[in-house]
Amino acid sequence: MKIRLDKAQKHLDWLKELLFLDFHNKSARKRVVRRGEVYECHLGKGIGNELEKNRPCVIIQNDIANKKAGTTIIAPITNTPGPKKICVEIIGDYPYHRNKPKKLQGYINLSHMKSVSKARLGDQITNLKEEINELDEKILSSLGLYKKYKRTIDKDKKYIKKVNDKNYMMKQIIKRELGLDEDKKIDIEEIYEKITVEK
Repeated sequence: MKIRLDKAQKHLDWLKELLFLDFHNKSARKRVVRRGEVYECHLGKGIGNELEKNRPCVIIQNDIANKKAGTTIIAPITNTPGPKKICVEIIGDYPYHRNKPKKLQGYINLSHMKSVSKARLGDQITNLKEEINELDEKILSSLGLYKKYKRTIDKDKKYIKKVNDKNYMMKQIIKRELGLDEDKKIDIEEIYEKITVEK
């Protein structure tokens, strides 16, 4: 069996970094991280197709566990799209790096979810907002649980749509009755003023 020296050197470099991170593990336990936040993460050297090196990772563990445990669950962000069932594209406007303005873009690859020590986490990059709902669904899919909860998810989506549609219709009726522009957003003070004047 041949051992490539360049590969061995990379593993030795990672061993040094690993020892450094392990030394700081105790103090890192107290660090508070929250679900949806994105951090630089020292993934180190992987085996086979495991994602490695320093890369942005999103925290997917719940906040109670994040507060109490010295570890958290992350999903790495890559530039390479994976299967749509287990990948969430980041298309939001998430600027980071104060010195060099740069936008976070890529794919959250949930096939590489893993538990890591908080000592592996570097600086916080941003906090995801738009992608969280899709992320929740894709986690279920990645873990093979989506079919089990699909009926409940679909029912919830229909209910939310129904409520939103009713709210929209009510707003349109209120605008029409008060003689307000239907394309304009409702201003509560304007409505109150209109009602009190009519009284």
